[in-house]
Amino acid sequence: MLRTRVITAVIGIPLLLGILYAGELFRLGFFLVLALVGLYEFTAMMRTAGKTGPVLPALLFMMALLLGDLTNQPLIPLLFIALLLAVFITVVNYPRISFDNTALIMFFSAYLGICLFYAIQLSFLEQGFMACLLAFLLTWASDIGGYAVGRRWGKHKLAPRLSPNKSWEGALGGIGLAAITALVLSILTDMVTLTHAYALVLGVVASIAAHFGDLFMSGVKRLFQVKDSGWFLPGHGGVLDRFDSFLVVAPVVYYCLQYLG
Repeated sequence: MLRTRVITAVIGIPLLLGILYAGELFRLGFFLVLALVGLYEFTAMMRTAGKTGPVLPALLFMMALLLGDLTNQPLIPLLFIALLLAVFITVVNYPRISFDNTALIMFFSAYLGICLFYAIQLSFLEQGFMACLLAFLLTWASDIGGYAVGRRWGKHKLAPRLSPNKSWEGALGGIGLAAITALVLSILTDMVTLTHAYALVLGVVASIAAHFGDLFMSGVKRLFQVKDSGWFLPGHGGVLDRFDSFLVVAPVVYYCLQYLG
């Protein structure tokens, strides 16, 4: 398992960086694929748990949230059509499709759509590659710091009902490494248009967001009683397993760069 994880990371990380560096359209395509695969994984988890939801309305709703700003006008009509279609499908197919399952899939489509909307907005900034890279580096730093410190010193459980292996010590380790990463980047590069103090703030807030994103996805998997969200990334599970923290970090980085810069 460890060997598979390492091979996937060795291949996947350079590929990801290459896509981010290739330009705006490549970054846009990547985040669209991430959204589509993420929604697919969510619906697959629902089916595994014996739950059925209106997939087409959820897809339309997510795409309207993702792409509305790129059309220079909000796609409000498409959002309304998606909601109306969800209502129609649920009523016609009740009780096979229940109202709580409709609420579940529509909420998650909104979650993916809004979070990845900000990832797309990051990619279209003047330094889009650097901004996206910053979001990923802070996510990875939080994950690595949390794992290393938690494994060595973790004693006090952070959220045992959601993720028994997470500890407060690990969370602080993740926050510390993310803050240091943001500070170093602000000193050594022009990718962070922040003062050193604001860079530290960004690192702390991004890491806190990363932990909540991770715990939220752990809760989703516990709800559906699955170990992994999917199988697209050998040794790592699905894209929701690997990008759960990034989903929440991307909006945080976007707003910090916009309003603290």
